[in-house]
Amino acid sequence: MSGGACSRGLFLFVLSAPVAPAWGHALGGRYDLPLPLGLYLMGAGLAVAFSFIGAIALLRPVGARVARRFDLLGAAPARGLLRPPLVWVGPIAGIAGFLFIVTTALFGSAHASENPAVTLVWVAFWVGGAYLSVVFGDAWWRALDPWRHGYRFWERWAAGRGWRHHLGWPAAGMGRWPAVVLLAGVFWLELVYPDSAQPPTLAVLILAYSAVTWTGMALFGPDRWSRRGDPFGALFREFGRLAPMRYRAGGAGGEPSLELRPPGAGLTPASPVHRSTTALILLVLAAVSFDGLLATPQWAATWRTLTGLEGVSTLLRAFERAGLSGYAVISTLAFVLTVGVFVGLYGAACAGMARLLRGESAFITGRMADLFAPSLLPIGVGYHLAHYVSYLLIQGQRLIAQASDPFASGADLLGTADYRVAIDVISPGTVWYLAVAAVVLGHVIAVYAAHRLALMHLGDRRAAAISQLPLIALMIAYTVFSLWLFAQPTVEAG
Repeated sequence: MSGGACSRGLFLFVLSAPVAPAWGHALGGRYDLPLPLGLYLMGAGLAVAFSFIGAIALLRPVGARVARRFDLLGAAPARGLLRPPLVWVGPIAGIAGFLFIVTTALFGSAHASENPAVTLVWVAFWVGGAYLSVVFGDAWWRALDPWRHGYRFWERWAAGRGWRHHLGWPAAGMGRWPAVVLLAGVFWLELVYPDSAQPPTLAVLILAYSAVTWTGMALFGPDRWSRRGDPFGALFREFGRLAPMRYRAGGAGGEPSLELRPPGAGLTPASPVHRSTTALILLVLAAVSFDGLLATPQWAATWRTLTGLEGVSTLLRAFERAGLSGYAVISTLAFVLTVGVFVGLYGAACAGMARLLRGESAFITGRMADLFAPSLLPIGVGYHLAHYVSYLLIQGQRLIAQASDPFASGADLLGTADYRVAIDVISPGTVWYLAVAAVVLGHVIAVYAAHRLALMHLGDRRAAAISQLPLIALMIAYTVFSLWLFAQPTVEAG
């Protein structure tokens, strides 16, 4: 595909596609690589392998020491400047944004491309929030979270009317499983459910989620639910492990703190994470890969093959008669299978690590899985940033016109109602090189974090190096798969 043809294809694809979560593969066409794809894949795999060799040579056994941190709210002048946005400005802005989204979803245009609620939810919040988390941790979400702040306002009002305290969390072993289940539901809505970008449907989904969230907060408390039941807070907190900034709800004297720390400090915790956190990280990796897979010719060919089978086509027609989308049913099964494959591959790598350490029990394998799970986060973050950069930059421009006419009534409040999306804001070639850089850098950071964790918890350099071989092999394979996936031309299957 020539550069001009690629640009025209991108232009037509952007203008014809609604702002829908399924349209995440925003490149819109395959970039004509100056070198064969195999050379890029080989180079990326070798970069990850050599980074492991470098980590073995350079890193030394270390204890679980705490990285240096600096509290941005510690000094009185800084507290006076930064505390008000966290305490007042953020909550008010978050609640106002929430009300605006619900109102425009209910009473604005029924067309997704004209309704700012769709762009704000699926582009600015869902995609842009991940980018913010890599820089600011979950501090931005703590400042804006409309559900927690809205409940807090209600709680203050209800406290004077006999409102009693909340229940305790059901069990310590429950961890963040509610957040994992809800996050899986959000991914399903983004990737599979065909109407999640329709404004009326989006309004119903937001209100339903609000009911679940506020019920959880009423039962267990807003802070406890935000830590363990909020899927967005859980996702942004995990992405925030790479950030040079961290928000703590209670510092010295019970005061909140906003800390500066070395980037990536959260990737090497002193103890294994909870099993629910491991599941959440694997879910993120599987979901972003499945999103890319849905746009490939291979998925389209698989769909055509399945629908060509008499038994499958009969079953799909039965689903259609029952009011269910056959494509959504098949995609749901494929999504579940993808998650299962990722869990199985990571479990096999951890079992291999345990075997190399002469500990073959399920307990040792599970401990390995929970110990090294945070080291996988840079892989998911790198692919997420690469996969969605053009989507964010191109589709995000729709807000310029939508903000001027939020209810599609013909208004022009900001003088930008006639703005047209600039599809050349980023070229397919730039997207490809950003993808290569983000994917490879994410895997290199993951290799470094994994080996540092091994040194922290195993102590012996030889044991740490040997134990890492199955995990490094898995990382190299996923590096190659990620870039191959990203290089495929975009195809609509259903």
